[in-house]
Amino acid sequence: MRKGQTLADSHLVHYQHVELFSHELQMKEECILAVFVKFHLQTVFELDLNLVFPEECGLRPALDVHRVTHGSEVTILGEAPWQVALYANGVRFICGASIIANDWILTAAHCVEDFYWDSPFQIQAGTLTHDTAGQVHEVSEIFKHPLFDSFSLGYDIALLKLSTPLNFTDAVQPVCLPPPGDHLPEVGSYVTFTGWGSFGEMRGPITRNLQKARAPVIPNNICQRSLTGFHVLPSMFCTMYDTGYQDTCTGDVGGPQVQEVNGRWTIYGITSWETVCGKAYSPSGKTRVSSFIDFIYKTIREDD
Repeated sequence: MRKGQTLADSHLVHYQHVELFSHELQMKEECILAVFVKFHLQTVFELDLNLVFPEECGLRPALDVHRVTHGSEVTILGEAPWQVALYANGVRFICGASIIANDWILTAAHCVEDFYWDSPFQIQAGTLTHDTAGQVHEVSEIFKHPLFDSFSLGYDIALLKLSTPLNFTDAVQPVCLPPPGDHLPEVGSYVTFTGWGSFGEMRGPITRNLQKARAPVIPNNICQRSLTGFHVLPSMFCTMYDTGYQDTCTGDVGGPQVQEVNGRWTIYGITSWETVCGKAYSPSGKTRVSSFIDFIYKTIREDD
């Protein structure tokens, strides 16, 4: 007890120290509990997702070697086994899309705008030509990103739930998703895309046979310089050639933009928009999939 301090004061200081110590201990326990709960929920969350997403993804079992060229036909069934065709009312081709699980499909939100198509949707998988039957499945539910804007094409991503699961074969396989927070693809790298897009003509006739090509990723600020009245968002990325190589065009929209990582193919982009098809210095835009991993996981987890 300090000089001039009464016994009551001494007890008060003691109790204050005890109370402070108890408060600090409680805070530490709460922090430990919060970390434990977060870890537990994350573990449960990952376990739930493991039940949805297949362990094997991004593989092409039909191929022994990878063949990718500029603007050529896909000649081997199973070269892009995650590519599907999206149809309205079973007869009208709408867009491309990608398999990410046996009953989940990833595409562009503007492909499934309510006011644009007033009919049921189907997907066709495991085929090189969009007008011949592979595996055909009805779409039972559509989940567009809640912030999707049809004018700016921001948040141009949607998930389609199938009424019946796909049967995985050499010609039908899921593509891998990138990790959350990943800002890939890197500028200067090439993405491979597939689709039934027209040859160098906006709104021209789509091709019958599935096409493939590669295009270089450019910085968003360089992409922005080529555009007027349109804002390139961080959740987008662009590709552009300085020559007349083929890029995405009408009919490719909604389809995958992939890269091979450690022997597996990962979808980094969804074909979203283009300026002029196949012309030099004319960029085309993609939805950056890594910006929407939380949306994908949350949607699937809450629905299943």
